Amino acid sequence: MHRDQIVDPWAQVVDFLAAITQGDGEAQLIGGGTRHITKPPSAAPDARHAVSLSVRTVTVKLVERISERALTVNWRDATWCCYVEQRWSLGVACRRGRCALSGTVIRNGDRIFSPRTGRCKPTNADAMMLASAIDAVMPVHASEHSRGRPASQD
Repeated sequence: MHRDQIVDPWAQVVDFLAAITQGDGEAQLIGGGTRHITKPPSAAPDARHAVSLSVRTVTVKLVERISERALTVNWRDATWCCYVEQRWSLGVACRRGRCALSGTVIRNGDRIFSPRTGRCKPTNADAMMLASAIDAVMPVHASEHSRGRPASQD
């Protein structure tokens, strides 16, 4: 192999980072309610963090549909936070955003799931997933609609 044919690994990394930070990033639905997102951050808080926050990678996995209004999610972001079986609740979007599961734009008034907050606000508290995207991957079973009511005998 000639010296001019050798590919510089660092140049490949820089090219890759430049490609994903110039657009909205890439997202790939893996299946079974798992989504892997690679995207640039919304904004670096200051110049000291600009390099370390140049790319965020988030993996979202739907774990269990507890009810029509609640589910558990595994949320992994190597640069930000990691939550296992985090509880998310159904609500209405108060702001625009992007669905963490489908990548679809969320508008004010859309039905969404978001992390439950208590005394301590989770790091991913601003994340949202469209209820329609959740329903498509993990529908509510008929038995969950009739909880507390005896099954009809035909």
